[in-house]
This record gives sequence, structure tokens and C-alpha cells, in this order.
Amino acid sequence: MHEVWHVAAGWGFGSGKHGMWKCVRKLLAAMVLALPVAFGWPVQAAAQERVLVSNIGQPDSTAGFGFSPFAFGANLIDNAQKFTTGGNAPGYRVSSVEIEFAVFDTAYGYTASIRRNANGAPGAIGGTLQNPSFTSFTTDRVLKFTAPTSDGILLEANTDYFVVIDIASLTGSVIGGWRITMSNDEDSSSLSGWRIDNKHRFRLDDGGDENDQSWQDNAITSVLKLRLKGRAVKPAGLAIAPDQLRLPENGSATYTVALHTEPTHNVTVTVAAAAGVKVDTNAGVPGDQNRLAFTAGNWNKAQTVTVSGVADSVDNPGGGRDAAINHAASSTDPNYTIASAGSIGARVTDNDPTTVTLSGAAGNVEEGRTKEFTIALGRGLVDGESLTVPLAFGGMATRGTDFTMAGASATGVRYRNLNNGNASVVFTGPQSGATATT
Repeated sequence: MHEVWHVAAGWGFGSGKHGMWKCVRKLLAAMVLALPVAFGWPVQAAAQERVLVSNIGQPDSTAGFGFSPFAFGANLIDNAQKFTTGGNAPGYRVSSVEIEFAVFDTAYGYTASIRRNANGAPGAIGGTLQNPSFTSFTTDRVLKFTAPTSDGILLEANTDYFVVIDIASLTGSVIGGWRITMSNDEDSSSLSGWRIDNKHRFRLDDGGDENDQSWQDNAITSVLKLRLKGRAVKPAGLAIAPDQLRLPENGSATYTVALHTEPTHNVTVTVAAAAGVKVDTNAGVPGDQNRLAFTAGNWNKAQTVTVSGVADSVDNPGGGRDAAINHAASSTDPNYTIASAGSIGARVTDNDPTTVTLSGAAGNVEEGRTKEFTIALGRGLVDGESLTVPLAFGGMATRGTDFTMAGASATGVRYRNLNNGNASVVFTGPQSGATATT
């Protein structure tokens, strides 16, 4: 003869997922909580130099020398190639200009620059490039001329400019030349909207007053070969990285803030954190600060914000809680008067256990009778979350021989080894209503 108890397993108190077990003799159960798994967040990648426009991949010209010379007899010759920028409204920053030379000798004294367009000819210098180090060569080589600072040379959108090689002096009698192509096409790596003009210009330069010589079109249609690299300038705003953080309660994580563009006046960035986290923009000052200061001197230097998780006693569904961190910019520069200047998300992982309770009438059960117990979770589980409740037994009765256990079918509830081995009940989210017990 058997004494039978009914035991229900579920979440909530009287309104959750349930399962039933049968057993004989007195049953003692202990529960251990398994914590949910962690979540990962993407990290934003930094912008890199890329090709803005190029025709170096186009075929070399076979006309004449196949290059535009830097000297002809006693005359020095300056060369210029016009190009047009794309439509990115904030403009572009050029970090380097690569030029293909057919031959070049270190006996030349020269300056490379990017100049504004002045009625179809090179005008005011927009930026002087730094010359590369090289030894004289007589076969094709691409030399890289770099911007004077890491910020690059700023170019406006939809604007014509020239790349100019200005020959200032020549020691001895040598030859040098900028490789040309007859193609009017740009390489496929070029950004949309960028264009290299289908002819180049030159002028005679005696090494003295360069303004006494006028720029002329080459007699034949030819294009100087070059490649500009750099980046599109982002609109005025904040560069925030990463855009997602993960930190524990009572723990911390950091992110950085900089400006996209140089401001005309000082900029103050105010950081506001939602409940559950706190921010500090200056760890060297007592208390939690919430402002960052940017000037024309440090606008592109990333400043660090520390985010700390606030501890509580709440068992959060899914193993954590999310908090938004918002940013606002203020300045007399109208481009940096931005009420909503960007936000990031902070995931605070929970360190509070999910409560599990066992309820049911105390006392023995006569053979042939049943008794019902309910296992309840302190909260419902969310999608993807699971919790395992191990069961431990005491007393003289042998499970599976003197008594048996069974669990009623219920959504989100699984039973393991109820009558032998390590018994447990596994709850899996999301919650899906209630199943009545008998």
C-alpha cells in the first residue's frame, strides 16, 4: 500500500506555472537557484582613412613622354590637377595625396600643396603637404605626400581644388615628370560625387616671382595621376564610444566623449543618467560630476565618463536592468546647441537571487493518499531565461520503491529524474499563464 502526496511546481503565489508530483511518506525538499546567462553588446568601431578620389588605376598615356615634365630646357615647369569634392555638407579632411611619377630626381626643390580654384586656375593655398623622403628613381613610383597635422586639410563640399607641384629650383640638368593618363575615368574606389578634371594645367616658373607666369592647359587632353585619401567630416555632434556598456551592481565601466568638429566657441556637454546608474565626468574631483568642457584646443580629444551601477535588493527579470545615459551640448556656437546630442545604453547585471518557496500542508500522509506541494518563484521568467530547482530528500523511505513522484504537464516546466538520480524542476521563460493543480 502507498501513501500518495501531490506536489505542484510553478511560479508566482497561486497564479503561475504548475506541475504535480506523487510520493509516499514524508517529503523534504531543498531548492538551489541557477542564475541566468549573460548578454553581450556590440562595440562601435572607429572611422579610418579611405580613398576619396583616385585615377592611379587608369592606364598610362602613350602620347609623348607619357608624363608632364618638371623642366624643359632652362625653364622650370609647375603642374596642377583640378579635382572636385563630393556632397558631404560638413566637408572632408584630406590626410594624404599620392602621386604617380614616371621619373623624379632629388635635385629638384619643390613644394606640394592643395589650392583653391581661382577662375579655373590654382589660387590661394588651402594646405601645404609634407614631402616624402625618397632617393632618385627612373621607373614609375607612387610617392605619398601627407597633411601637416593628423586632422588633415579641410576641404569644402562640392568645391573645385587643385593639387599643385611647384618646382622652385633645380640643381644640374635632370628630368622629372608627373605620370599622365588619357582616361577621364576615376577608379572604382572613389567616393560618390568626387571627380578628377579631364585636363591638367601647367606654367613656366623661373624660380622667382611665380605670379609673373600664367597657368595654361596642356596642348593635348591628359590627366595627371593622383589619389587623395582622408575622411568625410561628420556633422557637428558628439563622438561617443562605445554605445553600449555592461557593468555589475556596485561595479563600474567607462566610455568616452569627443566632438565631431572644431567649435567656434567653448562647448559644455551635460550627462544625465537614468535610475539604476550614476555618472562621474571627473574622477579627480570629489562627488559625481556631470559636465565635460571642450574648446578649440581639445575638441577632438576623447574625455572619459565613468558609469557606476547602483545596488538594490530587486531581483530583475532576465538577470539585469537597462538604463539610458543622455547627453546635451550647449555653446554660443549655434552648431553645438544640441538638446539631444546622443545617448548610450547601460546594462546593469543583477546580483540579487530569485526567491523560491515551497508550500503545502505539514504532516504525514496515509498510504493510498496524496498530498500536494507547490514550488513558487518570486517572479515570472522572461524569454530565454531558465531556472533549475534541485530537490533533496530525507527520511527512511526509498524514492521510486516506497513512493513515486509524477509531474503534471505544464508549459515552461520540465521534470528531471523524479524517481531516481538527481531530481530537479526546470522553469523556462517566458511566462505563459497558469495550469490548475489537482
